[in-house]
Amino acid sequence: MKIIKKDVFNIAKRLRNINKNYVIVFNEKLKKYEIRFKNSFDNFVLHIPNNELNKLVIDYVFKTSNIDEVINEIEKNNNDMENSFNAKIKDESTYKLKEIHKYANSGSKEFIGGFKTNWI
Repeated sequence: MKIIKKDVFNIAKRLRNINKNYVIVFNEKLKKYEIRFKNSFDNFVLHIPNNELNKLVIDYVFKTSNIDEVINEIEKNNNDMENSFNAKIKDESTYKLKEIHKYANSGSKEFIGGFKTNWI
């Protein structure tokens, strides 16, 4: 692993402003940038998305460093998905019940005599 101390956009320096123990390394086996703890390279923090050192890295690290915010966002997303699913089921049920009601009240003679059996 190769430690990245300087880069074009000063991402390594800005990353240390978030957490002084964060260090950017280039994992030569995976050909990816990673963030690890300075004191122990065995302590993996995260892979850098898109494998590019740019402002998105700082935004991503800052966002993921606040675990409470991440958990709240996940819960909100799960609730939104559940509400959407329940609304879809309700809409389908309402449509089917209206069709059943419409057919039952239409006075249709479509099946009268349709179930007679010819016995020999």
